[in-house]
Amino acid sequence: MRDCVLALDVGGTFIKGAAVWGNGEVAKETLLYRNTNAQGARDAVLDQLHAAVKELAVRAKAVAGEDGIRVQGIGLAFPGPFDYESGISYLQGLGKFDALYGVNVRDELADRADHDPELVRMGFRSGRIFMENDAYLFARGEAVYGAAASYKRAVCMTLGTGFGTGFILDGAVIREGDGVPANGWLYNAPWEDGIVDDCISRRGMLHCARSLGFDVDTLDVKELAALAESGERSACALFEHFGHTLGAVLVRYTRAFNPEAYVLGGQIANASPLFVPALACELERGAINAVITKSPDTLLSTFRGIKDYVFGQYRSSGEKGGSMMNGFRDALTALTCRESNRLLNTAVSTIQADNAAFYIHYWGSSLSHNTNMRHHHSFFEACFVVDGSGVYREDEAEYPLRAGTLFLSRPHRWHQIVSEPDMALLWVGFELDETQSSPEMTALFRRLASTETFLAESAWNTPAALCWQALWLQAEQSPSLLRLIAPDLAKSLLLSLPALFAADLPDEGGAAEHDGGRHLFRQASLYIRDNLSRPLRLEEVAEYLHISGRQLTRIFRSHSGMSFGDYVTSERLKKAHYLLKNTDLTTHAIAEQVGFGSVHYFTKVFAAKRGLPPAAYRKQLRSPL
Repeated sequence: MRDCVLALDVGGTFIKGAAVWGNGEVAKETLLYRNTNAQGARDAVLDQLHAAVKELAVRAKAVAGEDGIRVQGIGLAFPGPFDYESGISYLQGLGKFDALYGVNVRDELADRADHDPELVRMGFRSGRIFMENDAYLFARGEAVYGAAASYKRAVCMTLGTGFGTGFILDGAVIREGDGVPANGWLYNAPWEDGIVDDCISRRGMLHCARSLGFDVDTLDVKELAALAESGERSACALFEHFGHTLGAVLVRYTRAFNPEAYVLGGQIANASPLFVPALACELERGAINAVITKSPDTLLSTFRGIKDYVFGQYRSSGEKGGSMMNGFRDALTALTCRESNRLLNTAVSTIQADNAAFYIHYWGSSLSHNTNMRHHHSFFEACFVVDGSGVYREDEAEYPLRAGTLFLSRPHRWHQIVSEPDMALLWVGFELDETQSSPEMTALFRRLASTETFLAESAWNTPAALCWQALWLQAEQSPSLLRLIAPDLAKSLLLSLPALFAADLPDEGGAAEHDGGRHLFRQASLYIRDNLSRPLRLEEVAEYLHISGRQLTRIFRSHSGMSFGDYVTSERLKKAHYLLKNTDLTTHAIAEQVGFGSVHYFTKVFAAKRGLPPAAYRKQLRSPL
């Protein structure tokens, strides 16, 4: 089964999409172009986006053939203004997507995907829709796969309808730091009587062209470039002026960053031979010694950036888990592996829970796992790759293994683990004792035995991986307590596996919702309130509660009447109201405490919901009646 990300670049004119495989390869057979219904009603626009996602999935499935696909996430490059963290559009008055103003686009698309059986069968799960700025995603693609990958410090630019920028340091796109403007954005930086975007953009170029006597009602940038290439003097002067202006902007706003390279992308970059000489002249005059290069394909870099971003966000809540696991990896030695194996196999051979009983056939761990023979068995075997790499072969298919991969060998399936010399692996063989288990649990594990979703990449922060870590470290660090603690940890590990590999299992509710989910809603609400100062995603809260994202979405709609994203925003605004009324904290400090990330977003969201910007709202609250 091939992991893929469905990537969409959503513009005011076109929606462009492609499936991107886990190795960063864009499946060009899936490339999709559609005219955007940018002036359409709310549901018409959302339905078009969902239809594009589904069409990409169908195309990717056709390309994969018998291998099949698993949709690891959906990523959208979306124009701003947009609250990318919460998924809410604030586009208005720009001639595109006005009907989406204030709409949580991510939640709406997730709801459509959740109710699309075909996407669910392909492995899509709630919480795996991610949205970001197109320039940021282009820069991320260039940093990992493109022209910027060879440089420690680089600035990537998209030159088109607007001016987008991404600052790269050591292979990562950064949004703050020495020499980096707020959010890594230059489009809104002051320039002459306006902002940079007024000059370095399509409209800026056309405005300049009009002043030179060109009829911009019939000529666009592409036609003006053709005139310049033919030697038309005014057209040549137009692009030369553009290069000098761009160079002056970069000297003023990027010299402190000390870039080694500038990477050009976007439609206007196709005319780079016409303006790069002037650009280079300005950079030299400003004492900037940097390479100027053009991206071979802006769109492919954006798609690759989307894939990299989705995989990064999918495990972002796992970055903390990953750092925890670093210590776990460091603790692995041949001696601790042998001793922990002995202790676990002695202490945990059976597990009895209220509704389930398990036989544990063996526990294992190895600092350097040896390739085994092709074989099968009548029980489950769960494996977790702690370090290194290898390949898992099942029937005639092969699946790459890397650190953080958790996979499940199902009963009666022929399989083999081909290990590189450095692959550290944990494993456990087990089966459910159906005679001592409830009918519901028996049915669940029978369905798990037939699931086609049996491998999870970047699983560091999943409940299963964390239980495994705790169990193994308990054996290594406190063996005397192991018999008391291990059964509960092992039970939690095994019972968490159906949720991890349940992408294609029917969601039949269960005990967690027997009270309508009230207690889960209360727990989720408390978790949100306790963590308002940082980004919050549906999948993270669902993992905290050990339920699916789909289930959590239903619980929020049932008990709050709101989507998860809208509820989080509401809680942020409630706390902001309290702080504005009862403290003298600055607007910047409040924005940080309530998790909006930047004063700009805080002010925009607050004004949209409360009718006044924060400072004016505070003044109104404190003014005498």
